[in-house]
Order: sequence, then C-alpha cells, then structure tokens
Amino acid sequence: MVSRENQVIAVCIVAAVVLLVALSELTTVRAWVAYAAVLLVGVRLPTLLNEYLDSREPSGGWGCGGFRQAVRF
Repeated sequence: MVSRENQVIAVCIVAAVVLLVALSELTTVRAWVAYAAVLLVGVRLPTLLNEYLDSREPSGGWGCGGFRQAVRF
C-alpha cells in the first residue's frame, strides 16, 4: 500500500518532469530558470504539502492511540 506522502511526492515529480519539458521545449527561458522551477516543484512543493497535510491530521498523542501506532501492537 502506498502512503499519502509517497503519492504526493510521485505526483510532484511527474509535474516537475512535465514542467521541465514544457519550459525547455515551449519557451525561451534560461536553463537555470527551468532547473529552479523543477527544484521548487519536485523538491520543495512535496515537502510543504506533506508538512501541511501532516499538521491537519490528529497528532495521535498518548491518549489517542498514538502509543499503539508507535509500537505496532
């Protein structure tokens, strides 16, 4: 089963590759601009999205079954 984090990363990597091809083939931007855009979409965006989505989930503290999840009963 694929985790949510991995799904977010996979979608962002695909989007980064599509963006790189589009920027390099369809526009006349400099190479470093295309590479910077790919780094933002492929690295920074999934990190920010996963941090945001993690903050929206319940923390799973000790009173909420977090201990059971941590030690895999």
